[in-house]
Amino acid sequence: MCLFLDFPELVRGIITLNSRGFPSSLKIETLTELVEKKRLFHRFQHPYTIHVSLDLSHDGEHRPTVQQWRREKGIGVGGFGRVFLEVLEIRQTSEAGQPATYKFRAVKEISKSGLTDQTYKRELKAIVNFSQEKFNHLFVESYGWFHTDDTVFIAMEYFKNGDLGKHLGRLGKPLPVLETQQIAVQILEGLYFMHSEGFTDRNLTVRNVWYEMTGVKFSN
Repeated sequence: MCLFLDFPELVRGIITLNSRGFPSSLKIETLTELVEKKRLFHRFQHPYTIHVSLDLSHDGEHRPTVQQWRREKGIGVGGFGRVFLEVLEIRQTSEAGQPATYKFRAVKEISKSGLTDQTYKRELKAIVNFSQEKFNHLFVESYGWFHTDDTVFIAMEYFKNGDLGKHLGRLGKPLPVLETQQIAVQILEGLYFMHSEGFTDRNLTVRNVWYEMTGVKFSN
């Protein structure tokens, strides 16, 4: 038997269920909720930032996972703050001589001094918003954030090639026409999405556009 549903009635039914407190698969998280879900628990033990999370194991138990990120060096300046490279050693060098395995991340530090709560919270919202999967091809992904009384820290995707300005400096000559066109299109597309989501970039330079072989990404 084929059952045909009246679409307006179906929508009204979903709205009614939600108004009664029933869960709906169509419920969309607010941006504020997304920001809170990205918050990382942390403590500092120089030169490490240590994160602890409870992860669900294969047997259904929640077990703590500890990550110790070691700060390496400063790698740039972003909107409202400085950016540092941090390294996580996933596997140590084995007795058989297998090399250690590492993960890398960039961490932006934003000083709260001189900034209103609204300013840095809007920065967080922008970064988390554009870390959604639908924007991954254009914007730097955020892995989470944490804070102290005077500083906000935002962990982000790291690009070993650096920003577009550094790439142009290494190249020492103009970009090929085709690559220039590709980068221009990506930047315009990124600006379009930013404006359509209610955000603006007041500091668009080659220093906050990150370069990789497949193109460029915006850093908020």
